[in-house]
Amino acid sequence: MHAKCVIEDNDEAGIRPNKTFLALSNEVGGPSNVGFSEKNLRNYITARLRTSNTCMMTDACGSPYT
Repeated sequence: MHAKCVIEDNDEAGIRPNKTFLALSNEVGGPSNVGFSEKNLRNYITARLRTSNTCMMTDACGSPYT
């Protein structure tokens, strides 16, 4: 759970994904100990943005704006 919060906070702050991955890998003792790759991190950010854009295009009931 900690990694997701760091990724989301850093993304919102405009910190590049490679710097976020380096910070997380330094925290746990190296990239082999993180449990995911830098590409996985980028895919997570992209998927999160795609979901948030979809949510913004619907009203409170979930129906798309026309």
